[in-house]
Amino acid sequence: MDLIKRLEFKEKLRNKLENELSPESIERARKDPHARRYPRPCGMTIHTGIGCAYSCTYCYIYNMGFPHKAQPYPLSGKELLYALTLNPYVVLGPGGTMFAMGSVTEPFLPETRDRALEYIEVLGSLGNPLQVSSKSVLNDEYITKIKEYAPHISFLETVVCIRDCRKIEPLAPDPMNRLEFMGRLVKAGINVGLFMRPIIP
Repeated sequence: MDLIKRLEFKEKLRNKLENELSPESIERARKDPHARRYPRPCGMTIHTGIGCAYSCTYCYIYNMGFPHKAQPYPLSGKELLYALTLNPYVVLGPGGTMFAMGSVTEPFLPETRDRALEYIEVLGSLGNPLQVSSKSVLNDEYITKIKEYAPHISFLETVVCIRDCRKIEPLAPDPMNRLEFMGRLVKAGINVGLFMRPIIP
């Protein structure tokens, strides 16, 4: 898809969403940072929630002022998609801007997982590269839905220790369960990588 076609696709999608969304939804999306934020080296960060209950001692979000409890991000899936059509730095479609979920919250906390799944559904339909960073463990029903919504999705499952992990990850799932979850992702045909970050001596 060349640049002209990409721009036409983005404009057509924006016009379509303007006919489907309420004026309140449009205004909420226009004011949201997703509509103007510049992508980071890892891609355009997509926030599925605010805050995180895992309280990992090495996590940077608490120094940024985010709370130790989570709430879903306020935009619906369509509102997020509309915000991205407004962002001049985002290229939509296959080979376009990478979307990276999991930068300021755990995407699959009980409070955020439905919002994350909603975002995966709307973003997966675009064909953009889509990546999720997570420490959670999901059941097979969620795995099936993720595979259906975004067959090209890439998972980064974080494991930084095997023993005595409660000292640094007090509320995150057991690392061995995360490794087992990675196996189920692979079995489902989802691209998954072991995310060993940060490296802790």
